[in-house]
Amino acid sequence: MRQPIILIVDDEPIVTSMLGMILDLSLTAKVVTTNSSLQAREILQQGPVSLLITDYLMPGLNGLNLARSLREQGSTIPVLLLTGYCDEPELAANTEILKPFEVIVKPWNNEQLVQRINFWLSTLPEA
Repeated sequence: MRQPIILIVDDEPIVTSMLGMILDLSLTAKVVTTNSSLQAREILQQGPVSLLITDYLMPGLNGLNLARSLREQGSTIPVLLLTGYCDEPELAANTEILKPFEVIVKPWNNEQLVQRINFWLSTLPEA
């Protein structure tokens, strides 16, 4: 099986740095980070990404719209949406059409986040 590629998108550099470090230490995966949702869309179009971890509230293109654009292109990669705004009506209204999709509430527990990432990576087809 090829090494999975995880794309982390958050407009806060400290979040992408911290998550990247945690995942590098916890997983056997290539971790790619960006602080721009527009750059993330370009990365997703360039090649295979196994899992997208994205912040919800970002300038330019929010995480929900980034996930929506993936689904409109026919992509079925799992998306983990990190948010402190779990009561947003927009989230509730879109979770079904964005599957495979999961909301992780900030602040998260690192161990539980790694468990959820491992779960989603385990659902990927063998390459």
